[in-house]
Amino acid sequence: MLVKKRAEPQSPETAQGAVPVPHPRRAPDSDYLILDGLRKVYSGKKRTTVHAVNEVSISVARGEFVTLLGPSGCGKTTTLRMIAGFLRPTAGRIVLNGVDVTAVPAYLRNCPMVFQDYALFPHLTVFENIAYGLRARKANRQQIEHDVAVASQMVNLIGLEGRYPRQLSGGQQQRVALARALVLKPEIILFDEPLSNLDAKLRVQTRTEIKRVQKLLGITALYVTHDQTEALSLSDRIVIMNRGRVVQIGTPKEIYHHPSTPFVSDFIGNANFLDGEVEAVRDGVVSIHLGPTSVMLPAAQCDEGLRPGDEVVVSVKPEAIEVGIPDEVCATNPQMIGRVDYAGFVGASTEYRILFGDTFVTALQPNVPGRSLTHAIGDDVGLHFQIQAIRAYRV
Repeated sequence: MLVKKRAEPQSPETAQGAVPVPHPRRAPDSDYLILDGLRKVYSGKKRTTVHAVNEVSISVARGEFVTLLGPSGCGKTTTLRMIAGFLRPTAGRIVLNGVDVTAVPAYLRNCPMVFQDYALFPHLTVFENIAYGLRARKANRQQIEHDVAVASQMVNLIGLEGRYPRQLSGGQQQRVALARALVLKPEIILFDEPLSNLDAKLRVQTRTEIKRVQKLLGITALYVTHDQTEALSLSDRIVIMNRGRVVQIGTPKEIYHHPSTPFVSDFIGNANFLDGEVEAVRDGVVSIHLGPTSVMLPAAQCDEGLRPGDEVVVSVKPEAIEVGIPDEVCATNPQMIGRVDYAGFVGASTEYRILFGDTFVTALQPNVPGRSLTHAIGDDVGLHFQIQAIRAYRV
């Protein structure tokens, strides 16, 4: 089979005769990037070992935007750095476009990373920062000028090419970092919490720009964040990680509406958790005693194999609890009543902390001008749980 050699960045190794990785035959779209049983183990104190990444297996399609999401220390950045080639896996394989690149050094992978701290050269202009990778590849001046102009236009940097990083805002610096990665025409682009240093408004603007450019060019993207809103708004699929392992993979809607574990339910949406007990299971419906009342849930929203007497934990997100006047809300279920312990205006919604039975639940109610109903601390309120938003997990 004949293969083409693609242009690779020059380095001391290539200058001494190392052979660049050949461009492989096009792999199936669904298997463009494969992580197969990836592990990274570090030696700890007193001969202990730390599994930073433990048996991670993911398949990413060509042109897909996949986000690794999880709390600090869950292994998402370590996974990204192994894909980039900055870290060598302890075990497992990384296959990119049909080629096993597990042992291939970073400079031969064409997988640029956009960092949290921008990592720009302060002594170089915007143009020179963007052109840096092309110069390392020994591109000619005409190609550099053309490609830098195209990349600058894509991320709205036209007119800023002569400035230095210190003369740019945080959002502009991040766009320079993005252009520096895009100008290399990468196989895949990696993002390591790139918006963490930006304020809220710039964060929204920049993530919109990232998504627009990624879709425009059809580039495969892996994005690391601990921000749920970023993950939900940017991703085609989300990979939830915890303690070095993959907990759940799905589309943003699947992850949000159908969390597979209490951890996912809490991490995506800060769910309320209520202790319950299964009363009956019949005809695809599970009856659960919950606080002062009972709820009837479709079996699809519960762990499999529940039986009467089983203890469960029930999750319900704050926005899925409607708060109203007791006589109106509780006409069909008088037990659905609580007392306001805290009420706080948070702009688009009002946050309530409500004593329900012997526990507290948090509810978020949208503030609609002209018809917002507020409840004061100490008020009795009626609660309505949206059944389709409730999940029950075996204890």
